[in-house]
Amino acid sequence: MTQAEMRDRHIRWPADRFYWALLDVSVLPRSLAPGSARRTQQLGNLFESHLPVPIDNVHAIYTALGDHQILACGAERHELAALGHALTLCPDNVPSFVGGAVHPDRLNMLTGEFEPVRLSRSRRQRMFLVAMCMIVCTVMLVVGFERRAQGWRTRAAQADLAVDNLHAQVLPSAASSAESHADLLLAELWTLEQTRADAGGQPGNAAVALANVLACWPDALSARTESIAVTDTTVTITAMAPSHDEADRLADAMRNVAGWSRSQPQITLQRNEVRITIRLRRERGSTAP
Repeated sequence: MTQAEMRDRHIRWPADRFYWALLDVSVLPRSLAPGSARRTQQLGNLFESHLPVPIDNVHAIYTALGDHQILACGAERHELAALGHALTLCPDNVPSFVGGAVHPDRLNMLTGEFEPVRLSRSRRQRMFLVAMCMIVCTVMLVVGFERRAQGWRTRAAQADLAVDNLHAQVLPSAASSAESHADLLLAELWTLEQTRADAGGQPGNAAVALANVLACWPDALSARTESIAVTDTTVTITAMAPSHDEADRLADAMRNVAGWSRSQPQITLQRNEVRITIRLRRERGSTAP
C-alpha cells in the first residue's frame, strides 16, 4: 500500500475541525455503567452545552481522564458520512487544555455507527472464530468427562461382579441371584451377631470376624461352602472342594486371618468331592475382632 493510499485510509484532521470539551461526570449518577446507552446519553447532554450545534448532528467519542473528568471529542455527522473507504479518522493533535493526557491516535472517530464495514466484518469474523474455539473446547471437555465417567462405571461393574462371584463361592448354592446372595449374607451376619457373645457375656461383633475371614478367602476358589460358624473364640468353616488342591488352597489361606490361629484341618473324601473342616481359634491377647 502506497503512502497516498495510507493517507486515504487513515485520515488525520486538524484539531480545529473537531468539537472538544472537558466534562465533569461527578454530577452523573454512579449507577450508570460505563459504555451503557444511558450513560452515553447523559454524556451527550453534558457535551451539548459546549456545542454550537445540536448533539444529534454530532458523532462524539468519550475518553476518561481521571478525577471525574472525561474528554469529549466530536465531529459533524455529515462530514463523517462522506469519508468513503477510510478506516480511521484521528486528530493530528489535541488542544492545549488536554495536555499530554491523551494521544491523538486514541481518538478514532470511526466507531459505532461510523465503523467501517471492513473492520466490522473482520471483528465479527474474529468473534465467530473465538466462539467456534470455545465450542470445540467445550465439546472436547464433555467427551473427556464422558470417557472418564464410562471408565468409572466399568470399574464399578467389575467390582460388583467380583462381589457377586465371592458371594457365589462362599454362600450356599441355593442363592441364585445377586439380590439373594446379599440377602443371605445379611441374614447370616444377623444370625451370627445374635448368637455370638464375648467373655463378659456381651454380644460380640461376629460380622467383623466374618469379614476378616472372607477377606482372606482365595480368589476363584472352586469350593462350595456348607457353613461358617462364628463364636466369640472360634470360627468353623465347612466346605466341599472338587480336589485336594482346592481344599489345601482354602486351608492355607485361613492361616492369614489376623488375630486367629488355625488348627489342623479335617479332610475326608466323599464320592468325587473333598470335605474339609477348618477351625480357627482366637489368639490369646489378640485385639483383632
